[in-house]
Amino acid sequence: MELAVADVTEAGGVLGAPVGLRHGDSADGTPGAAEGEAARLLGAGVDVLIGPLSSGAAARVLPQVVDADAVLVSPAATSGGLDALDGSGRLFRTGPTEALQGRALADLVRADGHRSVAIAARDDDHGRTVADALVEQLTATGGTVASRVDHDPAAADLGPTVVQELDLAADAIVLVGLAETAAVLDALVAADQGPRERPVYGTDGNLGERLGDLVEDRTELACMRGLLPAAPPEPGFASRVRSHDPALAEVDDAGLDLAAESYDAVVLAALAAETAGSASGAGIAASLAAVSGGGTTCREPAACLDLIADGVDIAYVGETGPITLDEAGNRSDGRLTVVAFDADGHLARLGAAPARS
Repeated sequence: MELAVADVTEAGGVLGAPVGLRHGDSADGTPGAAEGEAARLLGAGVDVLIGPLSSGAAARVLPQVVDADAVLVSPAATSGGLDALDGSGRLFRTGPTEALQGRALADLVRADGHRSVAIAARDDDHGRTVADALVEQLTATGGTVASRVDHDPAAADLGPTVVQELDLAADAIVLVGLAETAAVLDALVAADQGPRERPVYGTDGNLGERLGDLVEDRTELACMRGLLPAAPPEPGFASRVRSHDPALAEVDDAGLDLAAESYDAVVLAALAAETAGSASGAGIAASLAAVSGGGTTCREPAACLDLIADGVDIAYVGETGPITLDEAGNRSDGRLTVVAFDADGHLARLGAAPARS
């Protein structure tokens, strides 16, 4: 975010003034922390909150944002349940929603050459949202769903039960879940249907180093693939981030997850304020979707601000790619990170995959 503020300020700022930046720690997972920090920042008069990272924290602070006539732009709150909240048009997201992730995963599976897919999804809002979007995109692109098992993540004998119900003749298996995915994977391995034997895909809720700690043998994860809901940083952008903050000089690309989404959140809000001619929450909210798509493409904050000054409608293409916010404040396209477990069962980043509504 600091880099984005510096870039916008160097380009002339917003409405002729430098962009102010105040920091807060939402301490996602600590009860009351996000609400307390939001109250402090909003009480100081901020017009835009960037964050918090978790969907639960975003849901809790959204009423405070609305009451303060501010705007919430989250780089990482992906839950589909946020769309059902009464946010009075003040919630926007630069990270991909769960539904967008599901569609992108379907495209990855199809691009890998698989047509029939067996799906195991946890039976909650997260699992159903990702799985529903996955199914919709699979069938729209000529794929078929061989079987779908929506399961209770706390069920006894979860792994063997799910594997028994899956159609193991499918070309690929997709596991939508969280930590309980380990039990399903162990059962698949026991049935000689694990990632070493057949194509198995995961989602952002289960793809991580921790999965290797939860399964009986992390090397059995080798070749399991999937997507993370963050755009891989372009080399030039990553270099600029590291140069701007010496504390990040030795951080690898994994440590820069959400840097691009955070950068775009700041720039979009600044461009919206400039377009609206007002830094108020109402003005920014009314213009965010407009500056994200439908006008002349621009990439650098300075170039975008120049176009706005000339009265030209813009479409900001950010560090995460095209954004195009829809009527709910969700991005319609973008880039996600393709990952896979290596032979030792550690997660490797392989590049970018497009995501489209």
